[in-house]
Amino acid sequence: MLPRSPALAAGAAPPRIAAIDWAMLETALALGAEVVAGAELVLYRRLVVEPPIPDRVADLGLRGSLNFEALLRAAPDLILSAPWYGRIEGQLGRIAPVLSLRIDQRGRPPYAAAIEATRIAAARVGREGEAERVVAETEAALAAAAQRLASRRGERVFVISVGDPRHFRAFGPDSMHGAVLDRLGLASAWTGNTRYVAQAPVDI
Repeated sequence: MLPRSPALAAGAAPPRIAAIDWAMLETALALGAEVVAGAELVLYRRLVVEPPIPDRVADLGLRGSLNFEALLRAAPDLILSAPWYGRIEGQLGRIAPVLSLRIDQRGRPPYAAAIEATRIAAARVGREGEAERVVAETEAALAAAAQRLASRRGERVFVISVGDPRHFRAFGPDSMHGAVLDRLGLASAWTGNTRYVAQAPVDI
């Protein structure tokens, strides 16, 4: 079992979490952690939607250009990050300890990586039981969906996100989208190359 933080071991209040990576923000919210700040929340609420972000959570601005003053004011006990933010990890670490977790990594199944990241994050914030609940509920939801789609097993699905009227991003089988399709008994229709689990821009 991964060690808890010293504050939790002493029976103190749950740590205040700032998440600058959306995958880590979703994870912290799903765990019911005390999230006090996140990045690019306006776009998160429009594109990600769930888990919903409480109004009290401070917006740290763009993910690529964080507002460090807002992060400092939020006074987090832990910052959830990802390797893409390695260039600013030193700056982040002067505000609070940083936990950097990666889900999308070439050659590694993203679904398994997401479960591992959920459990690691949960151990740091004292929410191990919630992590197992989240994993179990997700497994059950996917199993139920696969059963409903049993008659379409093996069908290929083209998963994209539209960038503008002339271009889109195609998600490959190595993406989380592809992993979920596989668990549903479906397959990704994109057979071309991918870069960071997707290929963009693709000309319509």
